[in-house]
Amino acid sequence: MVKHHKESNSRSERSATNNESKGTTKSHNNIADDKDSDKKQVGNQKTCRKCIRRAMLKFNMNSVVNINTQAMGMAGTHIPHTAGELVLIQSQHEVGYSIQIAVLPKDQRRTRHNSRGKIVCLDFMFDPSSDFILLCNMTQVTTEPIVIRPLPLSRRNEPLKLGSLGKVPLNSSYGIYAWGEHLFDVTVFPRCYISVAEPPSHMMRINKRAFEPSSSQPGPSKAKRAKLRETIDESNATTIIQTTAQPPPPPAKELVAANTISNTDRTDIGTVLSICHPLEHLRIGDTVKIAGATEQEDYTLTRKDDISVQTNSTVFKADHSSFSEKSIAVKVWRSKLDHDPISKQGVNISTVGKHWLNEVKNHTKVSQHPAIATVFGFDARLLSLYMEHVNAPSLQCYRERGRNPYCTLNSFDAKRVLYSITDALQFIHSKGITHDDIKPANILYSKERGPVLIDFGWSSNGYVHTAGSPWYIPPEYEKKGQRGAAGDIFALGVVMLFLLGMIPLPELQSPPLIWHISRLRGGGPETFAAVEAMKRWLIIVQEAAKELLVDLDDSLMGVGRIVAKMVDKDVKRRITGPEIIQAFDGHM
Repeated sequence: MVKHHKESNSRSERSATNNESKGTTKSHNNIADDKDSDKKQVGNQKTCRKCIRRAMLKFNMNSVVNINTQAMGMAGTHIPHTAGELVLIQSQHEVGYSIQIAVLPKDQRRTRHNSRGKIVCLDFMFDPSSDFILLCNMTQVTTEPIVIRPLPLSRRNEPLKLGSLGKVPLNSSYGIYAWGEHLFDVTVFPRCYISVAEPPSHMMRINKRAFEPSSSQPGPSKAKRAKLRETIDESNATTIIQTTAQPPPPPAKELVAANTISNTDRTDIGTVLSICHPLEHLRIGDTVKIAGATEQEDYTLTRKDDISVQTNSTVFKADHSSFSEKSIAVKVWRSKLDHDPISKQGVNISTVGKHWLNEVKNHTKVSQHPAIATVFGFDARLLSLYMEHVNAPSLQCYRERGRNPYCTLNSFDAKRVLYSITDALQFIHSKGITHDDIKPANILYSKERGPVLIDFGWSSNGYVHTAGSPWYIPPEYEKKGQRGAAGDIFALGVVMLFLLGMIPLPELQSPPLIWHISRLRGGGPETFAAVEAMKRWLIIVQEAAKELLVDLDDSLMGVGRIVAKMVDKDVKRRITGPEIIQAFDGHM
């Protein structure tokens, strides 16, 4: 959601806010092509809530000739305009914005009507774990860097040059320059859309590491302790907990390295704004109130029980005010503020938002299938997904203890999983989506509910990536880089070998066979080692498939033949989803 209108660059934010409340319209100087967009944005100004405003951009219209802005979110709204002011709004739909700016250098201004100018491409990505916004220079047609100067201008504040694909976190006011031209000034606002509904006392003792103060660290005296007051946004957006001991300090005037950033350094902000991620570090029993783009979209969330914590995500059970009839499962993508072009650990916010968006779009398209967990909602600001809570363990929990654990389910359970998940995959593939991460951990199962497919975090729409678990990757990936629908069938075939007791759980086999998917298609000794490990694993799979046809009793011979065809090394001979369903309907 973007709000923009033409004003002089010297107009203050308070003046802009007053104009918003009066429903200020755009001036007649804007180009005709912007009229439809302007009407939509003027409407947004009337309903805009201050608590979801995250940044103000004021453009130098002497050097900027055109601005195209696209929201990175579920709607992906594209708004071409030449307005002098742009407000970036962070609602539950946007993970960031892409802005393309046409710049006209001084030597070309006399022929302005004939020149398209030079293009600067910038991404503004919201960090769910802090008040910072990550600025990414996506301009690749030139080696000329953009220059970032902290405001107000001072000799003590050294400018930063940001080359192509460079990234830097912003948390104050800055001037942005390119080709010696001043493009715009940007001011970043703190997050004000989330608060603890009933702040527990322990939330006020948060620190960087364990969110608890050190016993050797003396606390403030009673005289210096700040009293809390509740301040309500004039738009009635949400209740913010702030300290009143002293006014907030002015914005930082220096560009801070990403690895030194922590919201806990902001002593003027209390409760929620001090923690790293509002949901990831929410304690069991705590409730947060989250403001939406409108009051009707406000909701509260109460954390109940933890479900799983993984490298890239955390999942917990919660109560959601909009879905009060039953508990839900909340999945939160974990990220870190990292301005390196390639993240060395975890997933940085310049890419995690795109992963989250991909999961939300794909999972939402297919969640109506009975064997797929239902999606109820989402929030881009928190990189969260709100889903049906299925009271069932995953298939990997049905195993023996110790090394090389085999599955403890019976043949009826195995047949039920095969039919239902194949039917779900057939539905997913009909939507042009592949799951790309079929494994026992991503299939929940109980005798009451049956199998339920979860986790669309690595799902794709035809492109090939290196995410997933290596034991379920199809053989054709190593040779041709292919995955797709046939790859999902192969992965389910490996799952079935585990369910039928032909192989132990691949992740816990002993001795272990481990390799990185990303190294299968490259060069050098690492690629050779990965390919050799995968070949040894595929031999285990093929031998298990052959034994399947010998060891199973007559009642499971039909299933055995199907599973053997599911893990066929030749993708052309491999059985398809519709063929599996047809075999079930005709013979089982």
